[in-house]
Amino acid sequence: MKKKDAAAFQNLPAWLMFLAVLCVFAATPAYAQHKAACELVSKDDAEAILGVTLLPPKPSEPFRSLLDPDFTSGTADQGCEFTNFRFNYATPNQPKPPKVVTVRLEVRYASTPNAHAVDEVRKQVDTRTYDHPTDLSGLGDAAFWVGQPNNVTVFLFLGGTVRLMIGPSEIGLERSKALGMKALAGLGKTNFTYGATTGLSKPVLAKQGPNSTALDQLKRALTAKADGGDTKAETALGRLYEFGKIGPDGNAQPDYAGAAYWYQQASDHGNAEGAYQLAVLYRGGMGVAADASRSFQLLQKAADGNHVPAMRLCPMRMPTRRHL
Repeated sequence: MKKKDAAAFQNLPAWLMFLAVLCVFAATPAYAQHKAACELVSKDDAEAILGVTLLPPKPSEPFRSLLDPDFTSGTADQGCEFTNFRFNYATPNQPKPPKVVTVRLEVRYASTPNAHAVDEVRKQVDTRTYDHPTDLSGLGDAAFWVGQPNNVTVFLFLGGTVRLMIGPSEIGLERSKALGMKALAGLGKTNFTYGATTGLSKPVLAKQGPNSTALDQLKRALTAKADGGDTKAETALGRLYEFGKIGPDGNAQPDYAGAAYWYQQASDHGNAEGAYQLAVLYRGGMGVAADASRSFQLLQKAADGNHVPAMRLCPMRMPTRRHL
């Protein structure tokens, strides 16, 4: 700010100066981004959670990370290692603590929100490991974990633009979650919905009147339940729009776009059947643009929900190991 401008600012009335400052804060993003990984959790906080005295956190470049769709190396600010022991070739006989504790934290930022970031990372996990994702509630806008008790990895998502990974490590699920909560606290809060409907319009119901058909009445009744969060009503509506109307020739006259909307709602609310039926529509380009990748993600989601037809359609998991 130039001296002349600064002086003019200082001479503003108090109420106007307050308003100017308020506008500056209003323009600030709702949560801080682009903090380096080692800035998200302090050494003291990590020690309190892990119950050991740690060495100073060490920035590290992620390599073949499950947060990335390719195998390129990341940058040092994206990774951080917390440990109580590091081997040093200069002093190979240095004593080890009774138990060596090591855990890595990784972070990625995107410039624009991605509603399908969770599905994309789950696909990375599915295609590159043996692990089966399990959803976590109460952490960021979405979260899941994979692995065994001695090899846990937690994934957290915030605002559509932040992806975090803690592990793999032997610290267990609860401590991994605690580290995740500390990391998220440094980024703020959002209310972003992952897997949100994009480009799908809610079907318009026919006006109620003496000419209303039984099908119209059924759609109206189910829509009332679906609007209240009933996932069974959402999937029933999907099937009704897809198969419920019969033409003069006796064949179904599907409204695939309407079906896609309600299957999407059911999928977003955790219904495996809805995810499966929507995957079929994306595979065939019916009511939605054909999208093989999106179809795969939805099939995986349905399979994770123990939907047997989805399990049969999902590609076999290849016997690959993490980060290989």
